Amino acid sequence: MARKHKNGPEAQLDAPDSAPTNKTISIGDVTFPVPTPYTEGHTCNAVEASVLNQTLSQNLRNNFAPHVKKAQDTAAANGQDLDLEALREKFASYAEQYVFSERRAGRGPIDPVEREALKMAKESIRAACAREGISLKAEETDSLANQLLRGQPDNYYPEAKRRVESKRDYVDTTLNISALRAGHGIQA
Repeated sequence: MARKHKNGPEAQLDAPDSAPTNKTISIGDVTFPVPTPYTEGHTCNAVEASVLNQTLSQNLRNNFAPHVKKAQDTAAANGQDLDLEALREKFASYAEQYVFSERRAGRGPIDPVEREALKMAKESIRAACAREGISLKAEETDSLANQLLRGQPDNYYPEAKRRVESKRDYVDTTLNISALRAGHGIQA
């Protein structure tokens, strides 16, 4: 059973006692713990399998679309028909080898606390790499940051939440839109 802590703009809810969580999301000014019941080896029910298959289809379509576009452009430029058989073989090979991967740069979390925690984890990884003289690709940094957040959430999420709330408090207490719109309150 979820438990309510307090009312107001900073209201928080605990996750149900049976749902493990190490992640939170913010909706408006309310932070919610998010259960993360799916782990490696989890047996999917029919709905979960359907959602995963739909996500797989979307990922394959989105990732393979540039190959189709290039093949179409090349065929058109050479005055040839599109080689559908070769393109379908290439797609089948791509689909067979495809595996879900960590988030990539540019597709970061929407939740501000999650985004801040990921930023902090990336900063930690970059600092460690600099100390050790290691160079990583952006994708490797992203993957390691996600692993770090899953393995050590208490090292990042509380501070990320504090930073986000601090930014929110700063904006809420220092900006007066009415005065700004009226041309008052701006000091040069």
